[in-house]
Amino acid sequence: MLRSLLNQRLGRYYIKELLGRGGMAAVYRATDTVLQRDVALKVLYPQYGDDASQVERFKREAVTAAALEHPNIVPVYDVGEHDGMAYIAMKLLRGRTFQERLQEAGAIGLDELLVVLGPVAGALDYAHGRGVIHRDIKPGNIFLSAEAEGDRPVLTDFGIAKQLDAPGLTTTGALIGTPDYMAPEQIAGRPIDARADIYALGMVAFRALTGRRAFEGSTQDVLLGHLYGRAPLLSELNP
Repeated sequence: MLRSLLNQRLGRYYIKELLGRGGMAAVYRATDTVLQRDVALKVLYPQYGDDASQVERFKREAVTAAALEHPNIVPVYDVGEHDGMAYIAMKLLRGRTFQERLQEAGAIGLDELLVVLGPVAGALDYAHGRGVIHRDIKPGNIFLSAEAEGDRPVLTDFGIAKQLDAPGLTTTGALIGTPDYMAPEQIAGRPIDARADIYALGMVAFRALTGRRAFEGSTQDVLLGHLYGRAPLLSELNP
């Protein structure tokens, strides 16, 4: 399916290039044939198209993110469905993810880290002030948008974001988020608030400054580490 969409129309969008794949959706570079501009088009995988709750969660990402207008949150343009495939059109960012930067560098210095985390923290503070928790803060969801004045950190992927004032959607028996950066209360399935995002941002800082995760090993080891362990001191790993 991923390749078959290339050079095809999906509604008003002409798909040109596969940019990346996630757990539930693929992202393409596409041209909006009405407004004549390129966009990032996130398309839900067909196997989820018959699951009403997954489609609803996917569309909710667009509604949640579109309500957030902040220079460090990716703008959402459109949401729709065509031939049974749900999609979200977003601003096309050029650059790379913070994850790719860390894979290249291993670890980075505090000055470089603050240039990234400062704006991301500001974006989260803005979202939290409007009752939205991201719930999946990780280096792969921080995009370094290449611009004339330098890289601009942009927070992406509100696909599992939760509105504090809405009942939201649940996934029975499923862990929502990324274990490497996940807060203990999120792992345990307890109610969460903005502090879960702050914890995850701290785990991102740990990874960036040390070149390793706070808790290593299997997925179970990582989850148990967040629940019951104590992360090594940063100074022990990077004086």
